[in-house]
Amino acid sequence: MCRDFGIPEPEYIVHPRDIMILFKTDEEYVSEMAKIKTGSFVEESQESSVKTALKSSEKIFAMIKLNPNVTTSEMILTLGISERAVFKQIKLLKEANRIRRVGPDKGGHWEIIEK
Repeated sequence: MCRDFGIPEPEYIVHPRDIMILFKTDEEYVSEMAKIKTGSFVEESQESSVKTALKSSEKIFAMIKLNPNVTTSEMILTLGISERAVFKQIKLLKEANRIRRVGPDKGGHWEIIEK
Protein backbone atom coordinates (compact mmCIF):
# COMPACT_ATOMS: atom_id res chain seq x y z
CA MET A 1 0.00 0.00 0.00
CA CYS A 2 2.83 2.43 0.76
CA ARG A 3 4.20 1.98 -2.75
CA ASP A 4 0.82 3.06 -4.15
CA PHE A 5 1.36 6.46 -2.51
CA GLY A 6 5.07 6.68 -3.27
CA ILE A 7 6.22 6.51 0.33
CA PRO A 8 8.74 4.13 1.90
CA GLU A 9 7.63 0.85 3.47
CA PRO A 10 7.27 1.01 7.28
CA GLU A 11 10.06 -0.10 9.58
CA TYR A 12 9.13 -2.70 12.20
CA ILE A 13 10.97 -2.47 15.52
CA VAL A 14 10.38 -5.41 17.85
CA HIS A 15 10.87 -4.93 21.60
CA PRO A 16 10.37 -7.59 24.29
CA ARG A 17 6.95 -6.20 25.26
CA ASP A 18 5.77 -4.38 22.16
CA ILE A 19 6.21 -3.76 18.46
CA MET A 20 6.73 -0.30 17.05
CA ILE A 21 5.90 0.51 13.43
CA LEU A 22 7.68 3.55 12.02
CA PHE A 23 6.11 5.15 8.95
CA LYS A 24 8.35 7.48 6.99
CA THR A 25 6.91 10.13 4.73
CA ASP A 26 8.06 11.59 1.49
CA GLU A 27 9.17 15.16 2.30
CA GLU A 28 7.99 16.47 -1.07
CA TYR A 29 4.52 14.95 -0.51
CA VAL A 30 4.30 16.45 2.99
CA SER A 31 5.42 19.83 1.64
CA GLU A 32 2.82 19.77 -1.15
CA MET A 33 0.05 18.78 1.30
CA ALA A 34 1.04 21.70 3.55
CA LYS A 35 0.74 24.06 0.58
CA ILE A 36 -2.69 22.65 -0.21
CA LYS A 37 -3.86 22.96 3.37
CA THR A 38 -2.71 26.57 3.72
CA GLY A 39 -3.79 27.56 0.20
CA SER A 40 -0.40 29.11 -0.50
CA PHE A 41 -0.62 28.19 -4.18
CA VAL A 42 -3.79 30.28 -4.79
CA GLU A 43 -3.64 33.99 -5.58
CA GLU A 44 -5.02 36.17 -2.80
CA SER A 45 -6.45 38.91 -5.06
CA GLN A 46 -9.96 37.47 -5.41
CA GLU A 47 -13.07 38.61 -3.54
CA SER A 48 -13.83 36.86 -0.25
CA SER A 49 -16.75 34.49 -1.00
CA VAL A 50 -15.52 33.66 -4.48
CA LYS A 51 -11.99 33.25 -3.13
CA THR A 52 -13.12 30.72 -0.50
CA ALA A 53 -15.01 28.55 -3.01
CA LEU A 54 -12.22 28.81 -5.55
CA LYS A 55 -9.65 27.94 -2.95
CA SER A 56 -11.63 24.86 -1.91
CA SER A 57 -12.04 23.58 -5.45
CA GLU A 58 -8.41 24.36 -6.29
CA LYS A 59 -7.24 22.64 -3.11
CA ILE A 60 -9.29 19.55 -4.00
CA PHE A 61 -7.92 19.67 -7.56
CA ALA A 62 -4.37 19.91 -6.19
CA MET A 63 -4.97 17.00 -3.81
CA ILE A 64 -6.23 14.85 -6.68
CA LYS A 65 -3.28 15.86 -8.86
CA LEU A 66 -0.87 15.00 -6.04
CA ASN A 67 -2.59 11.71 -5.16
CA PRO A 68 -5.19 10.27 -7.58
CA ASN A 69 -6.21 7.76 -4.89
CA VAL A 70 -7.17 10.46 -2.38
CA THR A 71 -10.50 9.84 -0.66
CA THR A 72 -13.23 12.33 0.12
CA SER A 73 -12.63 11.59 3.82
CA GLU A 74 -9.00 12.67 3.43
CA MET A 75 -10.17 15.83 1.67
CA ILE A 76 -12.56 16.62 4.51
CA LEU A 77 -9.89 16.09 7.16
CA THR A 78 -7.13 17.94 5.32
CA LEU A 79 -9.20 20.95 4.28
CA GLY A 80 -11.37 21.17 7.39
CA ILE A 81 -14.58 21.64 5.43
CA SER A 82 -17.84 19.72 5.54
CA GLU A 83 -18.63 16.57 3.57
CA ARG A 84 -21.32 18.51 1.73
CA ALA A 85 -18.80 21.22 0.74
CA VAL A 86 -16.34 18.62 -0.58
CA PHE A 87 -19.01 16.90 -2.67
CA LYS A 88 -20.21 20.28 -4.00
CA GLN A 89 -16.69 21.23 -5.09
CA ILE A 90 -16.12 17.80 -6.67
CA LYS A 91 -19.38 18.21 -8.58
CA LEU A 92 -18.25 21.63 -9.84
CA LEU A 93 -14.86 20.23 -10.91
CA LYS A 94 -16.59 17.38 -12.77
CA GLU A 95 -19.02 19.78 -14.47
CA ALA A 96 -16.08 21.93 -15.56
CA ASN A 97 -14.49 18.79 -17.07
CA ARG A 98 -11.39 19.13 -14.89
CA ILE A 99 -11.65 15.74 -13.13
CA ARG A 100 -13.39 12.40 -13.48
CA ARG A 101 -13.76 9.37 -11.26
CA VAL A 102 -12.59 6.05 -12.70
CA GLY A 103 -13.88 2.89 -11.07
CA PRO A 104 -15.99 2.43 -7.95
CA ASP A 105 -16.02 4.67 -4.86
CA LYS A 106 -13.88 2.10 -3.08
CA GLY A 107 -10.91 1.03 -5.15
CA GLY A 108 -11.29 3.62 -7.89
CA HIS A 109 -9.20 6.69 -8.53
CA TRP A 110 -9.42 10.25 -9.84
CA GLU A 111 -8.13 11.43 -13.19
CA ILE A 112 -7.20 14.95 -14.20
CA ILE A 113 -8.71 15.83 -17.57
CA GLU A 114 -6.03 17.51 -19.67
CA LYS A 115 -7.19 20.27 -21.98
